[in-house]
Amino acid sequence: MALNYPGPYELRIYYTVASLTSPTIEHVQRLNVKLAEPAAQGQAFSAYNFQDINGVVTNTLDDLVEDWLTVLNAAFHTSMTINAVELWKYPTAQTFDAVFWSSYTPTADAGTSASAAVAAQQDIYVFRSQEGGIMKLSLMETSFAPGAPVAYAALTAIPLAIVDFVLDGDAVNYSAPFLARDTSYPFSFTKRFPGQNEATWKLRNGR
Repeated sequence: MALNYPGPYELRIYYTVASLTSPTIEHVQRLNVKLAEPAAQGQAFSAYNFQDINGVVTNTLDDLVEDWLTVLNAAFHTSMTINAVELWKYPTAQTFDAVFWSSYTPTADAGTSASAAVAAQQDIYVFRSQEGGIMKLSLMETSFAPGAPVAYAALTAIPLAIVDFVLDGDAVNYSAPFLARDTSYPFSFTKRFPGQNEATWKLRNGR
């Protein structure tokens, strides 16, 4: 199997679910994006335009982050807080060596679900990319219980909104905004896998 790499830019979204203690665990979601160049280091997110599946769009990176978090936060209990959003660049292709590029403080900075968080839960969404690869989106300790794999037709409202955003962005101003690690965009959804993360379970249970 070919080894794929992150980049050319990567959003890192750090979050904590405060209602789950012993210990407090900070999770990070990593999303590959492509920016319109030049994209100078240290600028505000509002100064960066990104490229979706169809090319450069007029929307800026802060627009994308706010739109995404508005959809994403619905999967999390209200005790979830977004601690930081960072932008990193991979200056050299096919490496894991990243350089800090910028940071952003979002307005959509907390979970919006009244349902309790599920300790050690992990939601994995699997997509196929234009180049035939796999893109996996991972959410940790959402308000959903583990269960059987779910196909697109059986998705409930919140997971459906997450999948639709990955495939079609806001469906008005831009389409698929995130890159798979093979440098192409996701175009098809495979399945959602709501399960349990064993490493997180061990941390929460002192194992």
